[in-house]
Amino acid sequence: MDCWDIFDNCQTFVRNGIWRFFSFSHIWIVLFLVFSAFSNLYYFCWLQLISSAPASLFTPDPTLASDRVLGLSLFVISAFLKATWVGAWVQTLVITWFCDRKWRPPRSSKNIMQVEPSNWNDARESEKGPWIPYDQDRRPRRGEVWGGCNLRISDRVYHCTRLGRCLPVYDHYCDFIKAAVYLRTIKAYLFVLVFLSLDAVFSIAIAIYALARYQLRFAPFAISVIVAALVVIGGVAYFTWDKIWLLACKNCNRVDPEWHLVFKYDHNGQTRLHIQKFHGKHPWDLGIWENLHQVFGRYWWQWLFFWWQPERVSRYGRYADRDLPYADWVTRYRTDFLMAPLINVAVDAPGASPSHGQAPPHRQQQQVNRREQQRSSGSSAHHAEGSAPPAVHTRRRRLELSASQQ
Repeated sequence: MDCWDIFDNCQTFVRNGIWRFFSFSHIWIVLFLVFSAFSNLYYFCWLQLISSAPASLFTPDPTLASDRVLGLSLFVISAFLKATWVGAWVQTLVITWFCDRKWRPPRSSKNIMQVEPSNWNDARESEKGPWIPYDQDRRPRRGEVWGGCNLRISDRVYHCTRLGRCLPVYDHYCDFIKAAVYLRTIKAYLFVLVFLSLDAVFSIAIAIYALARYQLRFAPFAISVIVAALVVIGGVAYFTWDKIWLLACKNCNRVDPEWHLVFKYDHNGQTRLHIQKFHGKHPWDLGIWENLHQVFGRYWWQWLFFWWQPERVSRYGRYADRDLPYADWVTRYRTDFLMAPLINVAVDAPGASPSHGQAPPHRQQQQVNRREQQRSSGSSAHHAEGSAPPAVHTRRRRLELSASQQ
């Protein structure tokens, strides 16, 4: 065993130890909630700053009045942070363990659908590219997880082995908060990450301030709060360091090197599914701003409430020709694919002969000669009409002369 093997074994041991330590992070979250609520909110803010000050803010001693204002401010801010992440956490737990137990993917097929790499085994070649047979009103995609649900699944549906069921827009089962992160819990999950981290940092700041002010009397409380808060922050960083960026900004529940999509089209009265793979692009990445709307809500005031579900939760599988909105490049690809047979058809300008039905050169020359003959015959007829009156006039003179001679 060389030094590199020893280094790998040590790295694996440390990684497993960290994972086992943070696997009890839900217990640390509860301990942090209890310690910070008792030490910061009750003992420091309420007993030391608010209750010890007089009832009136207008007091001869400005120090007591300022302590009361400080205590109320810290109490309100800390209580708001705790209520937000605790409420969001409870919502994720309830939805994970008590809701969507009988959820089934929508059965109706769409014009654009996600498929698995195994669908390439059924692909056939044609002049328009690879295609797979279309089963009337049935999805071509099946779960490929061993022991998973034997269902035809829709877009972005994956199997959760911990819960034993398929979930839409499923990302992972979070051991940090003991809840599944999928379509209905993503928003509340992100609220937990953000507001739990803010509450931990804010609680550390309050504990340090109280420790500096009261020193030994507040030392046991401050140390317990700081340790619990640091463990919580470490758990957030260890388990979820990239989730805010992927779920909120990129609308991506997993990073795959390639994605497989099928596009429904008609070929001589037969419906087919054109299959295509895309590398390095996420089909549902709509841009950062639109992705935030997809996760938190269409309007800004919906972002303020963790329980307000965005539009895509209620409309999943009910969009016109897709389960969820696709990126622009996906719709452009489908449009170009369907319009490919019409690319070589030219559009004639007004007054021009049809470009797709042009006559041969000798036929064109005959048409030109015929037009010239018609033009020349028309001009000669016009000339004859112009010379006719003098002939009539000469005949009339002759008749007059013959009559006078008689």
